[in-house]
This record gives sequence, C-alpha cells and structure tokens, in this order.
Amino acid sequence: PRMRRFDPYIAPGLSCTGHTLEAYKRLPEGWTETPPRHISDCYMWRKFARHPEIRAKTVARPTLLYFSRERFPGWPVEKRLAELRPWAERVRNDPKLYGSLLESTVDWLYFERSKLLDTPGQRFGRFYKGYLEKTAQFFKRIKETGIREEIRRRTGKKYH
Repeated sequence: PRMRRFDPYIAPGLSCTGHTLEAYKRLPEGWTETPPRHISDCYMWRKFARHPEIRAKTVARPTLLYFSRERFPGWPVEKRLAELRPWAERVRNDPKLYGSLLESTVDWLYFERSKLLDTPGQRFGRFYKGYLEKTAQFFKRIKETGIREEIRRRTGKKYH
C-alpha cells in the first residue's frame, strides 16, 4: 500500500527489486515512454504497485554488490571484468563475507538511505546546521591563526 502513494521521484533501487515475466504481462500496459519530469524506473515500478493483483514481497538480505562505474572511467569491459571477477568468487565461496555484507547493508540503510526519505525541511535543517558549524570553524581558525595562514592552508601558497 505504501508504494501505491509513492513520491514520483522515489522508487526502490534496481538492486533490490525484480519482477516475473508473468507479472509484467499482467500489467494493463507494459513499457511506455516516460512522461516529462518523471524518473523512468519510478514510473515503471508505480505500474506494478498500482496493479491490484500484484503483491510485493521483500527479502531482508543483500543480493547485490555495487561497484560504481566512476571507479572505472574509460576502462574497457574486459578490464572492469578482471577487477570484479575476484569479488564474484569471494561472494560465492566465503561464508563469512555474507554476515559482513549484511551488517554493512543494514548500517547503510539505517544511517544513510533513511536520510533520503527525510522531508525537505529536515534535509535543509541538516544542511544549514552543517553550514553554520563549518562557518564557525572557519572564523575560529582565522581568529586563532590569521587570514594569511588560512589562505596558505587552503591554497598551499604563501600569502604576501
């Protein structure tokens, strides 16, 4: 029920969702062009969520290790595959790894991902509090060491 009223800009991540071909065929319409100002994944998952005969289930365990592509800028597929292959072996063969992954996943979900679900006011409040703290630290350093030292610290150059 919660997903039926989901914000159009929030959807479950691709790493923790899936559907059967049979469920897809039961949709009144399958893939269609995403309307402007909608995120394609969110738009598609809402179709499943709105269907009265389709039920969602969750599994409380990680099913994916995600390696950001930013770590591999411009690498050919073969080189990325060589980097990831040892991890695939480790996941398949190291029974202790699963507990560590589960703990890390729960930690991330609780402490980081939950922040994404905060209201805009809560997010702004965190930003503003951080901004005030950083500004106070900046002025404290200037008071203690002087503006010249702060410029040198930030730029690595001596101020004359």
